[in-house]
Amino acid sequence: MTVSSWVSRCLAAAGAIFLVLVVFLTASSPVRADPALVIPEQTVRPDGTAIMRVSLTSPDSGLSGVQFEVDFDSAAIDVRSQAPPELATASKSLFSVERGPNSRRVLIAGPNQFRIPDGPIAELIVKARDGVSGSSHPLRLRNAIGTDAIGNEVPISARHGSITISSSSGFTGLVMYSR
Repeated sequence: MTVSSWVSRCLAAAGAIFLVLVVFLTASSPVRADPALVIPEQTVRPDGTAIMRVSLTSPDSGLSGVQFEVDFDSAAIDVRSQAPPELATASKSLFSVERGPNSRRVLIAGPNQFRIPDGPIAELIVKARDGVSGSSHPLRLRNAIGTDAIGNEVPISARHGSITISSSSGFTGLVMYSR
């Protein structure tokens, strides 16, 4: 083997290694979906009450705390919140405060760094006002933010829901009636 053929082979091998490194280092990482909050759409009778479950999907995000606000039309509906039973598995609590006549802030946190599991994280108790019928009212999520176990901010996307107040019998979801 001559020196020139040996150099050619070494350069070819080095070029192949360089190409593999370039492909490996510049390959895009897998797309990671942001966590998301979802409010469903439901129907309730005038003066009726519905429980609407706010669900979290957080693939690989490891959320240990969540905060969001729900905006609604207080002339047509009243909105309160409570923790679903599933939240207890992470030893988390739900705190809620009225932010004005048309808004409610919800905070889900706990004294630990446990991950909040995917699924229902809050139940909105939505009561239709008497005399309001034949209309749909949005429940808008805003200012949704999460935190991981060490306190880093994690953005959360949101999908709004709505409640339709109807005197017809086409109901969806879990519905309770007040007397």
